[in-house]
Amino acid sequence: MRINLALCTTFVTSGGLASTAVSDILEGARELCQKIGDDARLFEVLENLSFQFSGQFELAKARALGNELLRIALRTQNPEMVGRARFDLGRTSMWLGDFVAARKEFDQASELPIEGMLKEETSFGNWQVRNRSLASLTLWISGFPDRAMVTVREAFLIASEKRASPADLIFALYWSAVLNLRLGDPLASSRQSNEAIRLIQERGLMSFLELAGFWRGWALAESGQIEEGLAEMQRSRMGFATAAGLIRPLIFEGLATVYLANGHRSEGLKEVNEALELIERRKMTVKTGSPPDQDEQQPLRARAFAGIAVWALVMVFLTLGGSPVAKSNSMFWEIILWTFVTSWTIWLLLLLRRLVPRKERPSL
Repeated sequence: MRINLALCTTFVTSGGLASTAVSDILEGARELCQKIGDDARLFEVLENLSFQFSGQFELAKARALGNELLRIALRTQNPEMVGRARFDLGRTSMWLGDFVAARKEFDQASELPIEGMLKEETSFGNWQVRNRSLASLTLWISGFPDRAMVTVREAFLIASEKRASPADLIFALYWSAVLNLRLGDPLASSRQSNEAIRLIQERGLMSFLELAGFWRGWALAESGQIEEGLAEMQRSRMGFATAAGLIRPLIFEGLATVYLANGHRSEGLKEVNEALELIERRKMTVKTGSPPDQDEQQPLRARAFAGIAVWALVMVFLTLGGSPVAKSNSMFWEIILWTFVTSWTIWLLLLLRRLVPRKERPSL
């Protein structure tokens, strides 16, 4: 079973992110662990399965697994497991758009002592590095940019001291690149994106390549190389044509930010509208054993995707608000007005859709 877990991890990090085949293998391992009562192996299986569900945008399932991970960790009184479980819950809460809950989980994980050398885990990287990398982003969007920078530096320090894997370094690099874009330092973001791409190509971890390339293109555009940056962002975007739901709103956000900040109103609003339309398309059923009426299953998944999309839109305006180009652009506030009018119109339609019973809805 440990070999199967290692194969699942290798498959994902080499390009098989959010694969249903991997999920099927893990579900089988989960049943076996429950039958034999092996908490340690069950924890590893559930941790990997939660990662898969997050990538497939099954955030309700991922959160349920995170809670189960925490119960196992507390029952076995294993601090390492507690940290990994809280990181898992923090990551899911962040993608749900619940930044208060995410910060709470990330903070509790960070308070655990850092002891010993990096242990080999059959999971997706060193949780201590990744916990701080994602925590930095939640701190920035919560209004604590200085704490965000301190936290991301801690991620690099831990990665260095504990000799983290290349995948962990790449993870820290590209989320630090994102943070530096938010903080208005595209040169630092570009350096980190280039270093991440070097490691990706050197180690063959190609599942990370498009995302790192997208950040680099964004940094180029913010540095004034607008055409070159947009070209790289669009090239990288093609790699996300069938990407997991978690990534796509971030792609819309980056392109909308660059287009709007540089006076490309129609292109920017097109990206914003596509992000909002994706909310409706992603109102998929949360699968349970014996489903009730389909509409009753949708709220958490719809709220999850809406949280990410709205988070992306908020980031557009926060990033634009600090952009010198945006400050000098007379159309900036007009663009914001039109975008919010569009957003509220779509939200009103979604609300009416929820309030009108299915049988009373007109057919289209």
